[in-house]
Formats: sequence, C-alpha cells, structure tokens
Amino acid sequence: MRSGFIALAAAGVATVVSAQAQGNDTMAYATGLFAALDSVGLTYLSGVIAALPQAGAIAQALMSSNNTVLAPSNAAFASALNFTDTTLDDTSALDLDLLYNVITYHVLAGTYLPSDLGNGTHIVASTLLSDDDYVNLPGNATQVVVLEGMGGANISIAEANSRPMVVGNATYENVQLYVIDTVLTVPGDISSVASNIAVLAETLTSFDLVETLDNIVGITIFAPQDSALTAALPALSELNATVATAVLANHVINGTVGYSSVIMDGMALTSASGQALSIIKNDTGVFVVSGEVTAQVLRADVPIKNGVVHIIDSVLLNTASNPEAAESAASVAATATATMGPAATGGSATESAGAAASSAATGAASALRFDFQSVHGLLAAGVVAGALAVLA
Repeated sequence: MRSGFIALAAAGVATVVSAQAQGNDTMAYATGLFAALDSVGLTYLSGVIAALPQAGAIAQALMSSNNTVLAPSNAAFASALNFTDTTLDDTSALDLDLLYNVITYHVLAGTYLPSDLGNGTHIVASTLLSDDDYVNLPGNATQVVVLEGMGGANISIAEANSRPMVVGNATYENVQLYVIDTVLTVPGDISSVASNIAVLAETLTSFDLVETLDNIVGITIFAPQDSALTAALPALSELNATVATAVLANHVINGTVGYSSVIMDGMALTSASGQALSIIKNDTGVFVVSGEVTAQVLRADVPIKNGVVHIIDSVLLNTASNPEAAESAASVAATATATMGPAATGGSATESAGAAASSAATGAASALRFDFQSVHGLLAAGVVAGALAVLA
C-alpha cells in the first residue's frame, strides 16, 4: 500500500462512481475520505474501512452529520494488531466484525476542535459504537470516549489502562481528524479496568459479584483505589458475607450511567444496597458520601461495557442495606429509561447515527462493498493522477 497519495483524477472517480448509480454521493465522499487518510499516512485505517462490509454505512454515517475521527496511525495498527504492508492484501484472516466495532468506537458524534480541548478539559463524547455484543447501556445508548486536554497541542484519551495521545490533526469536509498513537480498546467489563483497581476486581470475584455486575444494563461504580481497599480489607474480613456484600453494593448505582457531565452538586442517589449516596461538587473536587464516609473522586469516567467507573480514594464502609429501597430505585431508573429513551443516558445524539450505520450495513453497504474496494485499490496502486485537493 502506498502512502502520501493526495490527489485523484476526476475521470478516474467518475469511472468508479458510474458503476453504482445509487449512492454516488457516498462514493464520492468515501473517495475523498480515503485520499485524505492516505495523504497523512493513515493507509492502514483507510484500508480497513475499505475492506469492511459496512464501508458504505460508515461513509453514510460520516456524511450525515459533523463527526470527529480518532485515527490510529499505521504504527498503532502495527503495534496493536500486528498489521504489515501486506495485511490488507488478504483480509480472510481478519476479524472484520471486531474491526468494524473498533472503527465505530473511534468515531465521535459532533465536532471537537483543538480549541475546545484546552488544558484541564474533560469531555465525555459519544461514539458510533452500538453493537449489543460490545455495549450494554440503557436506552440503546452508544459507548463513549473521554477526551482530556493537557495544554498546548497535547490531548489524551482516558482509556482504562492507558493514555493514548493525539499526535496530529487535520480536517476532511465535515470531519475533524485526530491522529492518535494507539488503537483504542473497546471498553470491556469491570474486570477490564483491573490494572487500576485490581484489588477491587479480586474482591468482587471472591464474593461472586463480577457476573452479577456485568449483567446489569446500566451501572455506575464508585471504585476504591487499590491502596484504600487494601487498607480496608481487614475490616471487611471480619464481616459475614451478607454484610460485606452490602458494603460493596453501596459503591454501585444500579440501572443508571452517571457520567461526570451529569453528576451535580447535591445530587441524591440510591445505591444497590438501598442506601443514600449524595454528591458534593465544588472547587476542590467531586465527593461521594455514604453514611459517615466521604470519598473523593480521583479519576472520573472510566467507560465499561455496561456503564462507567469513577475511582475514589476511600472505601464507603457502610454496612447498612435496604433491599426494598434498592429495588425501587432500580425500577424507577428502568422506567425513566423506557419513557425517555436514549436522551436519558446522553445517547440520543449518536443513537440515530449508530442505528443508521447498523441498518445501512445490511443493504447499501453490501452493494457498495466492491466499489469501495475498487476506489481504495486505485488510491493504493497510484494509477490515477490529476488534482483533487482533499485536505486544507
């Protein structure tokens, strides 16, 4: 595959587009998109998109509204997925379903300009990832990515176990492109954040709670950092299993995904043990209060498959429980989601785009697949020439 190719002959484009009477706009858009990606050295990313059965759906979703694409560099693909210059010559060994979901996780709904991401900025951005095998959120909400401004041109993505960095940016029509140095990992279950809260993961496993938490549709977990939980383990070990489980459940909000963008000062929540959790939010930080314990949020918004984790500095050592209150709170959350739909979880902006991409994949995308690959083949081979500028 050749990189650095930034132009197409109008005649060459017309030849490919004429083969697909319907979807000409999509073809033209995709042609320009592939050229834009190739022109900044993202030949692996453009090759992956071209190879996908859902290539047409992705292009249609990008065309339909303003989007931001977190574009892994070739080196990132090589490191994470062992890509080489010949990997895309034969895609039979690739898991195209996984790659499709990885790609949609890198597409953010809306435009996030460099000027929006100043030092200290923390943005929870919805993506186009909506596949049920990878997302289990209320109201069919899509998965999120957390962007954090670090000053200057430095932007990081707050993954569970790493901090991918933005190493360049460009634009293509209505798409803001950020070149990143890592292929983002689609959020997994609570165990996927084990490098940050390994002791909690081990503790949940010992109480047989991992599967229960993973199966909840929509969950918020205030997870004590390792040092705090380690210090509290002697006290927890003195409790019987029922009471210890109640303590752990007091760190969980069932049925609600509480990203930091919707957590407000004075907010009253009910834990999975049926106890009151209150939020304090001021200039010194964000705090959660349970019983007589107040813990500070050290790191907010670690996405997991079915919700979000906030890492706190203390164990909420509240042994009380009220199953009736817990059940009532979960029921109210489920009813609110069913009544309000995706807007209740902040997913409305991308749920339609994600649904459009998914539905289009079963129709238009399959018809367009051959032509998309042909367009990218022309780009890769460099057999067309002429001038069609694609990047400002």
